[in-house]
Amino acid sequence: MLPPGKILDMATRAGAAALDLPVGAIPPGKKADLVLVRLDGFHVQPSVADTIVTNLVHAARGSDVAMVMVDGRVVVKDGRLADTRWEGLNARARACGGSARRTKARSLRRRCGPVRASPRWRDAMG
Repeated sequence: MLPPGKILDMATRAGAAALDLPVGAIPPGKKADLVLVRLDGFHVQPSVADTIVTNLVHAARGSDVAMVMVDGRVVVKDGRLADTRWEGLNARARACGGSARRTKARSLRRRCGPVRASPRWRDAMG
């Protein structure tokens, strides 16, 4: 069994290193990717220094994410998408999801368009 600290390291720093992404310290003046997680829910208690990593690994949920910054830009705020580039994404996803049940993949691509990865994701995936 892996200790929670090792699991968290594997999911963050080691995962980025495996993709050959530059990670480590965040010096002043540099852009950063950060995730702020709420630790005030009953399911992540007690939230004291000795239990935070264990609670993040074993108890925290996606709904506990309060804010996400990518390249220094806030993309999730108060648990909701904040970047204007994502406006209408839920409606489009619902429309495409409904189409997927009724159509073949080729007509789905025609109706919804191709999925486009961000340049950063493409670079990371080689």
